[in-house]
Amino acid sequence: MSKRCVVASVLAIVVVLAVVSLPGAANAQGGTWPPLEIQTALQPQGALLRYDLVLKNVSDVDLVDVVVKSSLPSGTAFNRFESIDYATTGFDGSDISFTILKVPAKKMVGPLSAYIDAKGADPNTLQSKLFAEWRGQTPGSLVIPATRLVGGPAEPAKVATVVTSVLEKSTPQATPLPEATPSAAPGSFPLWDMVKTLKGHKFVDLTNTFSSGIPRWPGFPNAQFKTIYEYDKDGLFAQEFVHVGQYGTHLDPPAHFHKGLRTVDQIDLNEMIAPLVVINVADKVAANPDYGLTVDDIRAWEAKYGPVPEGAFVAMRSDWSKRWPDATAYENKDAKGQAHYPGWTVDALKYLYEQRKVLGSGHETADTDAAVAQLKTGFAAESYVLGTNHYQIELLTNLDQVPEAGAMVFVTVPKPRGGSGFPARVFAIVP
Repeated sequence: MSKRCVVASVLAIVVVLAVVSLPGAANAQGGTWPPLEIQTALQPQGALLRYDLVLKNVSDVDLVDVVVKSSLPSGTAFNRFESIDYATTGFDGSDISFTILKVPAKKMVGPLSAYIDAKGADPNTLQSKLFAEWRGQTPGSLVIPATRLVGGPAEPAKVATVVTSVLEKSTPQATPLPEATPSAAPGSFPLWDMVKTLKGHKFVDLTNTFSSGIPRWPGFPNAQFKTIYEYDKDGLFAQEFVHVGQYGTHLDPPAHFHKGLRTVDQIDLNEMIAPLVVINVADKVAANPDYGLTVDDIRAWEAKYGPVPEGAFVAMRSDWSKRWPDATAYENKDAKGQAHYPGWTVDALKYLYEQRKVLGSGHETADTDAAVAQLKTGFAAESYVLGTNHYQIELLTNLDQVPEAGAMVFVTVPKPRGGSGFPARVFAIVP
């Protein structure tokens, strides 16, 4: 069945989409026509406006690959989407879009929400154009011209007489959204207050963006990214990723080196937030790329800030991440093929884990041990850390953007059962 397009008028707050159909089209499909209704609402949310859409399938058959696009009202700015797991969202600079795989028969889906900044404009004057299309047993599409999002009814579109008559016959009566349930008096929720406080601080991403060809331990294969669904062909975007667990900024669990110790899924949640201690040896590394962080470097930090706090996450700042994503620069091989990059000394790590009782450590390089040191002691430093049944993070970045003391770090990672390692998202909140 070919797609059909219509121009419909829209009522304030509630929009009911109509489609131009030939006489008898509803009966020919064995169900209600038009099959799709959309209700919209614009609600103040602090300094922003939340734009909500609710889709309603009034027919007896499922609508699939439903796409709804709304133009951004003139003079406003897109802010963000509300997090939802049943739709794909998109913003191309002018249109806000939602793609839903299926709107079941006689069911509603939503709200689909986006936040916009009115930039001081009167919300009652904001206008938007709407477009919708869908597939299934009753495929169709439609366009609704510029229509006010709130206030009185919009001016009807000037269309051909035959189309107008069809609209007058086919458009169902608009119904308002249900009234909101009265809110209870504000309660006291300290953790919510803490979130507001934290969001007033600067967030620093300590994670490298990864792709094929990035720096990695030379014994690991390159990653493969494959697109298995495309917007134009399939109505959605999905990829398949094939990569080793130790890829990009990643978490090494104890089991990476020691059989029987904890795997990725066994890392406790309370180990994923910690005071962040940054030991800055960037100048020493600049002078000597084979430098190994020592106990004296830690004591120098403690002379400034006091003892490393118990339960801290300690990061070695070398500024090696400024070489990202150049894999050759990361290995830094000499004419003989010997790599040169910094690392930790075992004594420094013993001081942190045994005396200061830290919960984890990390660095900007792909190895814990300095490259030249590996010629004599192998992976002694990495083996030590993981042997204490603690995790470490490799290939960190942006440590030059956080203070040496006073910040907090969050280490987030997926939960593969029995995982030997996995890419992580690590970030800091700074004072």
